[in-house]
Amino acid sequence: MARKSRREPRKQAEPSLKDRTYSVGVYFRVSVENDSSIINQEQIVQDFLNQHKELVLNRLYIDDGKSSFFGSRPELCFVD
Repeated sequence: MARKSRREPRKQAEPSLKDRTYSVGVYFRVSVENDSSIINQEQIVQDFLNQHKELVLNRLYIDDGKSSFFGSRPELCFVD
């Protein structure tokens, strides 16, 4: 009968936070208070994603022209 090793099997090192990728969703809405358009928000997010390559845009939600002033905002619109 063959002898068994007394060593514990090697554990694979977990990837560091920089080596991981994260799937993210982004929510855009028009704000009357600061006049931030959807196009401006998209540019800000794209610049941020370009700096953080570990973040991968998976979902995009746009709430354009909908108000929650009266608390009756409809469901979010998912964009492919």
